[in-house]
Amino acid sequence: MPVDTSSVDIKAFYERHGVALSGRKPSRAWKTGEDEYHGSCPWCGGRDRFMFLVPSGRYSCKIRASGCGRSGNDVITFLRESEGMSFLEACQALSLDPGSSYVSAGQVRRSAYESVAPPPETWRDRAAVVVQKAQQYLWSKQGVQALEYLHKRGFTDETVKRYQLGYIPFVDGRRWFKDALDLWGLTAEDAPDDEGVWLPEGILLPWWINGSIWKLNIRRLNGLRKGDAKYIQVTGSQEGLFNADTIDANLPVVLTESEFDAMIADQESAGRAAFVATGSVSRGCRSRWIARICMARYALIAFDDDANQAGERGAHRWLDVLPHAIRWLPWSHDLNEMFLAGISIQKWLETGMAVAETVFLGVCERQPTALQEGQETQEMPDPVVQVVASDQERAVSPAIPEVDACIVCGALTTDPRYEFFYVPLDQAHAVCYCENDYPGDTQEASILAHLHLLMKGVPELRGCEIHLDPPGYTITDRRRELAETNSRKARARWMVQPRCEACSCGSCEECRAREALLTWGETHGWPRLMLHPWLALPAGEAHWHGYAVCHSDRELHATHATATKM
Repeated sequence: MPVDTSSVDIKAFYERHGVALSGRKPSRAWKTGEDEYHGSCPWCGGRDRFMFLVPSGRYSCKIRASGCGRSGNDVITFLRESEGMSFLEACQALSLDPGSSYVSAGQVRRSAYESVAPPPETWRDRAAVVVQKAQQYLWSKQGVQALEYLHKRGFTDETVKRYQLGYIPFVDGRRWFKDALDLWGLTAEDAPDDEGVWLPEGILLPWWINGSIWKLNIRRLNGLRKGDAKYIQVTGSQEGLFNADTIDANLPVVLTESEFDAMIADQESAGRAAFVATGSVSRGCRSRWIARICMARYALIAFDDDANQAGERGAHRWLDVLPHAIRWLPWSHDLNEMFLAGISIQKWLETGMAVAETVFLGVCERQPTALQEGQETQEMPDPVVQVVASDQERAVSPAIPEVDACIVCGALTTDPRYEFFYVPLDQAHAVCYCENDYPGDTQEASILAHLHLLMKGVPELRGCEIHLDPPGYTITDRRRELAETNSRKARARWMVQPRCEACSCGSCEECRAREALLTWGETHGWPRLMLHPWLALPAGEAHWHGYAVCHSDRELHATHATATKM
């Protein structure tokens, strides 16, 4: 029985949850007679394509307006889709009575699990036909542009075929293909505005789970206008987890936002981990998929490093429900951008796995070593690595260093010049720091201690530095800092630094360049000269002579050329 939402102020509710109204007066919905409001979409960011009705609360991001296709029947569905809440949590947030059938917490969990089900068989059969046809288009003349786009993003033909990617072209030049609802086993209740099933032009990304298609997502290529959604899911698609079938109990799993991130990482990782995609930061967090991810050895949450912190908020939603997960940021905006920038995904993965192994298992995994039958594990003194045996595996862990020296600078605890502190790793071990390198009595201290210990045990990480970034720090801030650092280094190269005594022969190229520059300066009264936007030669004879003595003939010629252009 539907929950009564008449007590909810629908208009205020959507405004509180990020819908910026377009400003125009509400229109009248022709089918229901309700007030129809338009505004920005909380998912795809479109400025006026999102629609909701008052008082029912039904919403949709309209397909005909190039929307992302999100839709629902009430505000409870909106909270479950946007915030990842369960049915009971949404009702509690809205102060609504969920009804007697949801009194039992066990029933709530079972209902949430069972609500995540594949689309009806008719829909899946039709989707399989579309996928097959789209593959034919991709490898034909009509798909040349789409295939070239995939190659530019780093995908090999083998990867494209393995994931059964396809291409949907325009109909009659510039129109999207529109299918009847009954061909997909859908009714008017399943589609926004009873429009049918739209198949936009673009790259088709099928989501296969347990041998069935759960979702069809399309990455648009042509006809995009400012503010249009790049990704549109086909009506009738269900909440899923892209590449979920690769999750294995013996491997870690990496959660990404985009299908492209999951595919490129899977292509480059040589089977070291399972890579899955949620579709966006607010999707996929359902009990069915949480349980499936919990099957993996551990999880790395690799959502995008966004300037607006959307990826960070989505990652924390998963960290709250996964007991064996860590946030592992991409070394660029996302994994696909990492690959295109020439950053090794395999190195990124190996480092993340080493951190996770240290945090969760207390070991840093190297090449597993199996003992011969009948051979006993031998104890080895520190600091030699030890063989740790468990029920499921044997792995090699880095030895805990003796706590008699700072793990960063190596200062001995017998040195009276320093005060030393210890950060505990567990009940039996601690890491020593001198007063200069001590991270302080903070929540991050234990994490930093594990990282310093990891850097000692991984040769590739020796010599690296750890920077603890403040909240809200993004890759954009890091790029700006690097640009400022490079600028300071460039300025330093141009600073007047005394060097060997200047030549005074009067006939070499350096002497001639110096004389020409000083002659020009004297003629024009030793003016202030801008050499670069951030560097100037100060006014005055002493500054000009000092500059002329301390620079090479090439630099003097360049300065003279700059001066003559004034």
